[in-house]
Amino acid sequence: FFDDVWEEKFWDDIESVVIDDHNKSRILITTRYEEVADFCKKSSFIEVHKLEEPLSKEECYRLFCNKAFKYGSDGCCPEELKDISVEIVRKCKGLPLAIVAIGGLLSQKDKSAHEWRLFSQNLSLKLESLKNRCKICVL
Repeated sequence: FFDDVWEEKFWDDIESVVIDDHNKSRILITTRYEEVADFCKKSSFIEVHKLEEPLSKEECYRLFCNKAFKYGSDGCCPEELKDISVEIVRKCKGLPLAIVAIGGLLSQKDKSAHEWRLFSQNLSLKLESLKNRCKICVL
């Protein structure tokens, strides 16, 4: 699974290594760039499924809540965590993989506003300290 691929060169770098239909494996690539999807289609094994629109802010928040509060809360965010949850979702920049990963991680943490604020602050500091080319790997 390769999430949020930005450059056509990516497919050239991995195609010969990952394409082996004999073992029935599959590769999933997500991208915001139609040129990247078109470039990847040059292989006869590729199917492109285009989403007409990215997830809305509400859909991102709902996805996050379904992951972060799946145990004991039926996906409902406690009132005291709503603001910090919205902030964390905003930092994920609409990327479903980031939303699911962080929501899953937070589902295992204590549901206290203090704990979640610390997490959000640390997430910001870690992302800001990365070089721009490294941020692509994370976001």
